[in-house]
Amino acid sequence: MMVTDPKNPKSAIAGTFTTNPLTMVAAYAMLREIEVDSDLYLKLNSTTEKFIDKLRDVFTSKNINVFIGYVGSIFQIYFTEKEIRNYRDTVQINKNMYKTFFTSLLLKGVFTSHSPYGRWYTSTAHTWKEYDETIAKTEDILKDLKTMK
Repeated sequence: MMVTDPKNPKSAIAGTFTTNPLTMVAAYAMLREIEVDSDLYLKLNSTTEKFIDKLRDVFTSKNINVFIGYVGSIFQIYFTEKEIRNYRDTVQINKNMYKTFFTSLLLKGVFTSHSPYGRWYTSTAHTWKEYDETIAKTEDILKDLKTMK
C-alpha cells in the first residue's frame, strides 16, 4: 500500500477504482492468468481482429459504410464513408445511424456503448458463441439501418 499512498512523492495513482480492494484482487487474478498463459493477449487480439473482420464483412455485404478502428481488443465502429485518422474526422460521422444501431442491438440483447464515440471491448471471457450471436444480430438489424442512409 506504500506505493499507492497519496503522500508518496515517487508515484501518482489516480482513478476511481485504482486502489479499490476488489479491483486490486481482480488485477492480481488477471496477472496470474497471464503468467499461466503468456500468449493470452496475442490470442485475445487475434480473436478480436477476426471478429472485427467478420463485422466489417457484414456491413460491406449490406452496403453500409463504416470505419472500424481498433487497437488490440478495443475497437470503435463509426458510420462514415471516410477513414478516421483523428478526432476532427469524427465530426462527419452519422450519429443518428449509430444511435439506431445501438438501440437495435440493445433490444436484441447485445449491450454496447451508447455513444457513437464509445468503444467496444472484447475479453477472454467472450467465446465465438457470443461473437457469432453479435454478428448474426448485427446482420439482422442492418436492413433497418439501410433506410437511414
